[in-house]
Amino acid sequence: NEALSSNSIEKISSFKQNFPESKYTPSIEAKLKDLKAILLPFLGADRKYRLYDINSHQFKSLASYDGVKLMRTDHFLVSSDTLSGIVDLKGNTIIPVAYPCITDTWCEQYIVFSKGKYGLFSNTGIKIIDPIYNSINEIFDLSPYYYVTKGWGKNTKYGIIDTTGKLVLPIQYSSIESLSYNNSNFYIVSQNGMKQLLKQNGEKIGKPYKGIWSLDSLYVNVNDEVSYGIMDLSGKEIFPLKWKSIATGKTGEFIVSNSKEEYGIVNKYGEVLFPFQKVTSIQHLENDLYLVDVSGLGLKMVYSTSSESFISGMDSYRSVQILAQNLYRAEIGNAEKLFNQNWDLLKVYNNVISQETLDSYNDEYYEEGEGMWDGEGEGEYEEEYYYGCSNYITEPSGNLINRQDDNKNTLILIYIDGKFGYIDENLNMKLPLKYTSANLFTNRLASVVYNEKKEIIDEEGKVVLKDYTIQGWDTINPSRILVSKEYSSLYAWYNKTTGQLKPMDQEISNYKEFTSFNQYTYKDALIFETKTGEKLMDPNISFNAYYANQLINKAYTFKSDNSYNSAISSLESALTYTPKDPTIYGLISDCYFEQSNFSQALSYVNQGLDYKEDVGLLYKRIEIYKKLYEYSNAAEDYLTLAKSYISQKYDKSSIANYYFQAGYQYSEGKAYQESIRAYTTGLLYDQSSSSAWAFNNRGVAYGNLGQYEIALKDYLMALTKCKDSCSDESLGLYLHNAANNLLNLKRKAEACVYYKRAANKDSKYYSDYTRICE
Repeated sequence: NEALSSNSIEKISSFKQNFPESKYTPSIEAKLKDLKAILLPFLGADRKYRLYDINSHQFKSLASYDGVKLMRTDHFLVSSDTLSGIVDLKGNTIIPVAYPCITDTWCEQYIVFSKGKYGLFSNTGIKIIDPIYNSINEIFDLSPYYYVTKGWGKNTKYGIIDTTGKLVLPIQYSSIESLSYNNSNFYIVSQNGMKQLLKQNGEKIGKPYKGIWSLDSLYVNVNDEVSYGIMDLSGKEIFPLKWKSIATGKTGEFIVSNSKEEYGIVNKYGEVLFPFQKVTSIQHLENDLYLVDVSGLGLKMVYSTSSESFISGMDSYRSVQILAQNLYRAEIGNAEKLFNQNWDLLKVYNNVISQETLDSYNDEYYEEGEGMWDGEGEGEYEEEYYYGCSNYITEPSGNLINRQDDNKNTLILIYIDGKFGYIDENLNMKLPLKYTSANLFTNRLASVVYNEKKEIIDEEGKVVLKDYTIQGWDTINPSRILVSKEYSSLYAWYNKTTGQLKPMDQEISNYKEFTSFNQYTYKDALIFETKTGEKLMDPNISFNAYYANQLINKAYTFKSDNSYNSAISSLESALTYTPKDPTIYGLISDCYFEQSNFSQALSYVNQGLDYKEDVGLLYKRIEIYKKLYEYSNAAEDYLTLAKSYISQKYDKSSIANYYFQAGYQYSEGKAYQESIRAYTTGLLYDQSSSSAWAFNNRGVAYGNLGQYEIALKDYLMALTKCKDSCSDESLGLYLHNAANNLLNLKRKAEACVYYKRAANKDSKYYSDYTRICE
């Protein structure tokens, strides 16, 4: 029974050898044949993949593929040219190679993309939904529901379907947001300018509001655009609409402000934990601690809601940072002080902050204060309208390397006056403040930058390796440290016991036999020759791509559990087998992106693009640039995509859309001349009704350059292009921008006509009409 229930060829073969006369032999042989009827992807000298049947010792067919990846469903995603399909591990076609994009889901289904639309297949190849939606996205991992959309841009409508394709929420909402608490899912939907909290089955919770968004896992913030309140997930009103602002603090505590612009802290019972007063700001630090700026100069005092008092006394600090659990660093005067949770003074570092740094604090404050009032007059601003096509491609992904440090006595990283150093558990300065960049100690080693040189140091500050950065260490042998050089694929094993540095093996080139890596590769899987010595496949064939794929799949599992460091370690192990695989760099970039480490995310996506100018990687880099506010770089990538579409002779509307998005990003970065050029080029490809938003945005750019006459022509062109195809929201925006522009041209009478028309289309512009024209 143990042998028959096993999926191990080795175990079943052992039973057959030990009990050759067993009455179970026929069943055992059938099981063995079934297990060995599995395909392995082999990469030939022509750089094409073929599926090899290890039972019949021959290729399944003559078909060759540009790529083969093992998916979560234990199926192969095969790709040829620009199309993909799904094949199971025995060579049966599940989905033909006919779709530009196929994504597997946690519900073991497939989202397919064809002719600009998305559909859904089961893992057995049954079509659940034809490609009819503009997008299909998973809501939560393992959730049996998907977001679906129809329409583009401002006309996009959202709904929800289940795994059978049945509509759970109708496609009628302008947005849907998901919340999850205690294994229950909730939705915040927008419709007709109002938001409503729904249960998973669509049942309404509470009443609709102008705005609803999640405060934390227990509460949502509600508002009528003037006043704010709080509702719990059962629909119970915790606070009515009476606050001017609400922010989250410790669970069950809220930072609020009233109509007198006074700030306070209240709990869910309405008890005031911090009395309302005229302070500049209140920020939650950790646990029951809050930072209160009572001076208006950016200096903060520490308040405890447990004791309902300023536990920092009368001291105020320029900055407070969490160093470790129950340990805080605070800047005051020319000193740094360390405190515990009760704000007991633990350590003082005197005279460590330079006067230059102190002066810079004041300069920054006054620059910020002046800049607050720099801009157009109240209500007379012009808005940009963003339209982006939804075209996602989710790449399937896969623990040899550990990145977690189990050492409880490791040094604590501290940052003072622009330099990093380390303190020990007794808070004494262990390594001096001299590093311009530094990481936490892992496995008693740390990566630092000193005098613009990368180094790896030990806990005594001794340099053990130069020019390398720590990536992790061998789980089995922790003395083996995985290190790499930045912006290159050069990885190496560093043995901290012997000091030996050994570069990674580039390939596994043993021709005769390969050992197993998991249940899909077996010890008896050989590279066979014919009886005449003719080789069935190239002698230089490598399992590297297959090994890497297994690690990528493990990484994908870690990533789904939000174990991003483990995922990164697995992916970095995969790079030791295929160091030039741009997909892996993209996945590592994704992990750093999810951790908001955008500089590292950018570094890895750039390395991937060094090996291949991949559309998916360009999309990733654009999103990173946006997070880093590098709008011009994002725009340049959109232009690259546009030129790629031109060379591939894509439809003109898709080409135009990339130019328009480039224009939008340039404008975000205030590069208005470049923005105008991008929009103008895009309009050469598309001047249909869908281009109205591009004319509007180009008008905004002209307006920012003071070219109001030209800007007005673009606003009027946007209105002309709209005709009957635009929503009232879009028409209101274009009319309002035209009105503001006419006012800038001192043509108030005409401006009032457009203010009135804008207010008729969208009531939010009515206040501008009455303020300016009545």
